Amino acid sequence: MPTTMKKSWRLPLALLLLALSAAPRAATPPLTLAYVGNPHNSAWLGARLGIRDANAQGAFLDVHFVLKAVNASALNSRTASAYIALLVAGNAATVRRLAALAPHRAIFNLSADDDSLRSACLGNVLSIAPSARMKRDALSRWHKLHPDARVAVRTWDPAATNYAGRDLNNRFRRHFKRTMDDLAWAGWVAAAMVGDTVARTGSADAQDLLNNLKYQESFDGGKGVELSFRASGQLRQPLTLVASDKPVGRAPVAGVVGPDNLGSPALARCHK
Repeated sequence: MPTTMKKSWRLPLALLLLALSAAPRAATPPLTLAYVGNPHNSAWLGARLGIRDANAQGAFLDVHFVLKAVNASALNSRTASAYIALLVAGNAATVRRLAALAPHRAIFNLSADDDSLRSACLGNVLSIAPSARMKRDALSRWHKLHPDARVAVRTWDPAATNYAGRDLNNRFRRHFKRTMDDLAWAGWVAAAMVGDTVARTGSADAQDLLNNLKYQESFDGGKGVELSFRASGQLRQPLTLVASDKPVGRAPVAGVVGPDNLGSPALARCHK
């Protein structure tokens, strides 16, 4: 074959890559998350916003997420396997049942604060909601410095002024015409964590996702510090102390424990 003929088939690398990128690709199946709970409450709305954020990030990687409201009674070991993760806004019994049905899926606990759910150290349960003991601990430490103050513990500050928190509150209000509350934040951060982890690791395998969420990843939840999970599955996070619906402080309480100590070490223990 003449030399000139050979050269005519040698495309520059840049053009070759461009041609490959322009070639049609098979559509990637969407990754579906199940939402188990009341589809009219704020946890559902927060999860929807989290999915929007996950898809904005996933668009660059040809990854698409879908959120589906599912009745807990409709789930069994077969149907649960259709979801990459399950977001549960229900009681502890529902969380436990779904954890047993889908042992290789991340089960996000958005609302149940039962201490027994943490001490059981269920391998696939990731509790976004703070435990009752975490909340008691926050109140106890606050009262050491403010013995006469009457405060409540909240997961999310709807009046957050830091950039990430302010932006999150504004986006939620713009989409849903209401204020982001604790449940809304829990739904949002769970869905956003899934999207962020898949984007970081490049793996859409449900077991990989669970392992990366629990043991290898840390997250920006709009609270100004990195969040991560304890061995018990409980999310390490600062909490907001509120009086008359106004934020008055934050736990860990400055002056009682260091600001980076997200809860008492005792809260991390597992008892089986």
